[in-house]
Amino acid sequence: MQLRLSKQFLLAGVCGWFLLCAAGCATRTTKEFVPAQGNARKALEAALTAWQNGESPQLANASPKVNAVDSRWKSGAKLARYEVLSEEANPDGPSFSVKLTLQQPPGEKTVRYIVIGKDPLWVYSEEEYKAVGGL
Repeated sequence: MQLRLSKQFLLAGVCGWFLLCAAGCATRTTKEFVPAQGNARKALEAALTAWQNGESPQLANASPKVNAVDSRWKSGAKLARYEVLSEEANPDGPSFSVKLTLQQPPGEKTVRYIVIGKDPLWVYSEEEYKAVGGL
């Protein structure tokens, strides 16, 4: 009898915790995670400069922190230079068209980046953003 009551209390506690979490999530909007255009551009430039300098995609010393997600960077491509071609405000987060000049493997590529978050700011290549369910 005691074991049965304990299981019921445990189940009720887990259900209560789940409902509280669900209620908390329901009050949040995506607008809370869209950075100001200027902050997004600074984060993009900080990330691409770090890549150009051979640094990590996690810029822990930046304020706010910046995390970059780009498979080219992760796979070891070397960035020689970049040029921000355009920027656009979007409901999902500011996006930027950037011309990348890669040293290794050699070549040029125009990539769209989306910046989301507040602290940390996340700089996603469009391919990575789509892979995690964006756009």
